[in-house]
Amino acid sequence: MYEQNAPHFKMTFIGRKDCPNADEIGDGGDKVDMYPKTINSQALVHHFYQYFGFDARCTTAVMGTHGMSMMHPWNSGQGDGPFPAKWSEGTSYILDNWYFKGFKKPWTYELRPNHEFPNIDPKKQWYWESGEEGFWNGDGFEQGKLIMLDSDMSLKYDFSDYQDQNGYIYCKASYEVYHHGPQPAQAVPMCPMAYDTYEIVEEYAYDNLKFLYDVEYCMLKMFNTGYRHGMDGNYKMYYGHGAYY
Repeated sequence: MYEQNAPHFKMTFIGRKDCPNADEIGDGGDKVDMYPKTINSQALVHHFYQYFGFDARCTTAVMGTHGMSMMHPWNSGQGDGPFPAKWSEGTSYILDNWYFKGFKKPWTYELRPNHEFPNIDPKKQWYWESGEEGFWNGDGFEQGKLIMLDSDMSLKYDFSDYQDQNGYIYCKASYEVYHHGPQPAQAVPMCPMAYDTYEIVEEYAYDNLKFLYDVEYCMLKMFNTGYRHGMDGNYKMYYGHGAYY
């Protein structure tokens, strides 16, 4: 769905053969590792470079699609207690830069125990909650928390020197928070900025159109990775509406 005066992007759907032994939703092929437990800004950029040839800008742009997503704790162990949670305040069906605007909020680090889902291990996440009045999420006023994951926060903060082998982070994202995991926040140092991606986050928070044109290019690059046209065997690439490349 489009907002008035928003850019209309060409949609190119590329069919792929189902993997051997795939189920009804196509799952059953080779498993590709996600980024490691000790994710940080360098590891995140390296992951997307390794699999898609992305640089820091494309990595940041595609992460912005979390802005129109929702996490479900019964699947991932991440959420607002036993309830689903969003990454951003934006309207759930519109892709825009609310995800990047959200990095200015005072995010608090927590270890979610997942007592409601005993088959899922405790999960690390960052949350922000507005208070009793709720917050405007584009669809209406909503109570509860917004949630960011370590991979999201690594776009702004470099916690590579503040992680243990299990990925637990020992630096905070704001002076305004009261606790960091089980610790009082006063004794926890501030995380340094992520050198490769911090300025891109700030740019997208200010310029929605720049983000949309960049994410169009980068998503098409992702979709076309490894794809050849069935008729002539040549690579087919569409570069979008004038992204930064």
